[in-house]
Amino acid sequence: MSRSRLGEYAAALADFDRAIKLIPGFAEGHWCRGITRWRSGDDEGAMADYNRALEIDARLVPALSARGQAWLRRNEVGRPVADFDRAIEADPRCGPAHANRGLLRAQRGDLEGARADLDRAIEIHPADADATGTRATVRRRQGDAAGAAADYRRALEIAPPGWRGRTYAEQALRDLGDPPK
Repeated sequence: MSRSRLGEYAAALADFDRAIKLIPGFAEGHWCRGITRWRSGDDEGAMADYNRALEIDARLVPALSARGQAWLRRNEVGRPVADFDRAIEADPRCGPAHANRGLLRAQRGDLEGARADLDRAIEIHPADADATGTRATVRRRQGDAAGAAADYRRALEIAPPGWRGRTYAEQALRDLGDPPK
């Protein structure tokens, strides 16, 4: 995966192709190749690899979570929830599945369910800026301005450089009368 993380997608894909050819039932290889395809902008190829990984191992939690995220990007309605539910059932400590199910619940207006999922995601991964920022938005929608401001500040504190939620969190803090420091 290191070549994929470095943006060397062609080399990473060639590595995964070789590994999968040597070990055709290598579910993790299909999942990793799917992540690399997604990073390179090939959503269709990524989905095919996630599906193949899950044909080999229906309880491969990272593939369930990744496919659920792919369904979200496609604006599918029920499919991501099923994948996130299966991932959480297989591994209750799968933070990304909790965070993404929380995001989906928030989008559907189930703020209590969203809050519960996001609380759990943050309990598992306290440095998850995306989950913390999403929980801030949920708290704001629930009328908890102080809690929202605390979460926005925390998200900004733990966010990596270039975090895509930074501008939104900073503006939300200003809107709440608590500008970022």
